[in-house]
Amino acid sequence: MDSRAARFEVVLVAKMDRVARDLMAQLWLEKELLRADVEIISVAEPFRGQDATNRLFRQIIGAFAEFEKSRITDRMSSGRKVKASRGGYAGGGAPLGYLYKRGTGHLELDTEKVEAVKLAFKLRAQGMNLQQVANELNRLGMSTAKGSKFRRTQVMRILAHKDIYAGAYRYSQIVARGEHPSLLSQDPIPPYITRGS
Repeated sequence: MDSRAARFEVVLVAKMDRVARDLMAQLWLEKELLRADVEIISVAEPFRGQDATNRLFRQIIGAFAEFEKSRITDRMSSGRKVKASRGGYAGGGAPLGYLYKRGTGHLELDTEKVEAVKLAFKLRAQGMNLQQVANELNRLGMSTAKGSKFRRTQVMRILAHKDIYAGAYRYSQIVARGEHPSLLSQDPIPPYITRGS
């Protein structure tokens, strides 16, 4: 560690809450730096030194930083759950066969990959194992979203998204009618899916 090698004496930060958004991580980092005689100095806050009052104020700032991070996470999760309960896409990597454009809140068909998805389900239903399905997709010149060859793990990932390919959307504990087009049948909604269930 550079601090133990005495390569620097001070860590300068804009604000203490930029050291870490986790109080335990901040305390550990301060302790490790203190062992190496390195001081953390905040430009925005005047709480320098190791006296009890300054340590307490730094810990309070760290606790509030962690609290604010948790609130942001809760708000984002809540917003995603509301969107998911309406069948909208809550974000993340789109399953093969779909594209997600930021800001739209919806999945669109990736026409270049749709056939690979349909064929993977068809071959699996015919009794092929995962590697055999991958081999057949590769033999036909099909590729993953990143343009690489299929492996059994990619086939497994396709099969794991059966609900979404059937027109449903699943997020956390929520399963709802999706706002995206189905890939697996003309009937876009499986009978066990109800909006917001």
